[in-house]
Amino acid sequence: MVSRDGAAIRVSSLLVDGRLLGFIFILPFFFLRLVLLPSHRGVCLRHQRRSIYTRRYRQNSCIISSESRAISRYVLRKFKTPDAGTNNLLRDGDLEGSALVDAWLDVEALLYEPAVHAVFVQHRVVPALGGVPDEKVIGESVEKLRKVLEVYEARLGERRYLAGDDVSLADLSHFPYTHYFMGMPYAAVFDAFPRVRSWWQDLMARPAVQRVAAMMDGQ
Repeated sequence: MVSRDGAAIRVSSLLVDGRLLGFIFILPFFFLRLVLLPSHRGVCLRHQRRSIYTRRYRQNSCIISSESRAISRYVLRKFKTPDAGTNNLLRDGDLEGSALVDAWLDVEALLYEPAVHAVFVQHRVVPALGGVPDEKVIGESVEKLRKVLEVYEARLGERRYLAGDDVSLADLSHFPYTHYFMGMPYAAVFDAFPRVRSWWQDLMARPAVQRVAAMMDGQ
C-alpha cells in the first residue's frame, strides 16, 4: 500500500523515475527505507547494505528532514545510477540548468502546490473526516491555480519542460497532487492551457509515472 501523502509520493516517484527503484528490486543487497517519524517530525532515509552471507544489516547513513524536495535532492545525488549523465534530474554539473530546476521547484512549492493542495484537502480530506467542504476556499484556490497555469503556459511555449528540453525534478515534483487533482471536478481549469495539458500528458505517459500512479490508485 502506498501513502496518500503528497510528500511521500514525491520521493517515491523520483525513486522510480530516477531508475533507483528498479535498482533496488534487481539487486536485493542494497535497498532504501523511508521511515515516517512520530508527530510528523520528518522522514528518515536509511541506506542499508545486507551481506549475502551473514544476512546482517549495516546502517550507512540516515538523514532526517520534513521537506520532501530536500530528500529528493539528497536521494538523487547520493544514489546516482550509472546512466546519471543521461538521466540527470537535477542538472548537476550545469550551473544554468540546475538554477532553472531550483527556480521551478520553488515555483511549484510556493505557488502551485498550495493551490492544488488546498483543493485536495477540501474535496478529499474534509469529507473523509465528516466535514463539509468550503466551496469558497475551493473557488479561491482554483483561481490561484489558474493564474499560476498562465505562467506555466507561457514557459512551456518556450521549452518542452519547465527547466529545459528534458524532464527534471521540477516537472516530476508536480506529480503527486496533480494526479489527485485531475480526478476532481475542478480539473477542467487545465483545459484553457493546451501546452500545460500536453506537458501533463507527457509526464503521465512515462512508464515510471504510470507505475507510481497505479500504486496510488491501489492497482
